[in-house]
Amino acid sequence: MGSAIASRIGRILRLHRADVRLLVGCGAAGAIGAAFDAPLAGAFYAFELIIGSYAFTLLAPVASATLCALAVTRLAGASLPAVTVAPSDTIPPLAWPLLAVLGVTCAYIALC
Repeated sequence: MGSAIASRIGRILRLHRADVRLLVGCGAAGAIGAAFDAPLAGAFYAFELIIGSYAFTLLAPVASATLCALAVTRLAGASLPAVTVAPSDTIPPLAWPLLAVLGVTCAYIALC
């Protein structure tokens, strides 16, 4: 929603395309940073997929949007669910070779 509102504001104010991208990136970075409690992941997502480049001048707005969203989430008292990972002893031994083949296949497809 933050990205959509930022895009609408940018269009209403007739900002340049790069400025609208920055606003949308800040909205997405804040949303991802707050939703997953991962401000760096939100910032990298904004830089890589929305803004499209890493620039030192864009670091301050994106970082501040992410950190502000995370602060609002914490001040609101929202608690994120804990991520639980199953121990490796629950995976049957016969599945390990299949998992190895799957990993090699995915690596080959990614390289091609």
